[in-house]
Amino acid sequence: MEKVGRRTPLIVGDIWQSAWLVVFASAGTAEDPTHNQGIGKLMIVSACMFILGYAMTWAPGVWILIRQSVDRRANWVWNFLLAFFTPFITKAIDYRYGYVFAACSLTGAVVVYLFLYESSDLTLEAVNMHYIVFYQVLKQ
Repeated sequence: MEKVGRRTPLIVGDIWQSAWLVVFASAGTAEDPTHNQGIGKLMIVSACMFILGYAMTWAPGVWILIRQSVDRRANWVWNFLLAFFTPFITKAIDYRYGYVFAACSLTGAVVVYLFLYESSDLTLEAVNMHYIVFYQVLKQ
């Protein structure tokens, strides 16, 4: 992430992950994977491809960005809420939950594109100044 920056891998990773989440959700929604071996294999491959994209982009990238910009407590609160509510949601909408995550992932790509400054060569003070100026522009 030091060579290519932080924004580009996150945006590409979000698009990659969204695509494989749509494949996963579509396959699981189209037919029960416990009764169709081909659908089950497709879902396994799509889950592996999602993990590949996540492991190469967001897994290392988010910790770099959090260290530079976001309070860790907020991250842990959202992780807890996601883990707590997922069983209830999957019981209600089954594999279509993948569509929810795909939409969240695409939203993440848009948020990264619009609001995340490239911070690979900046000090914490410089990153902070970028966001202060941005906030002041929004207030006007």
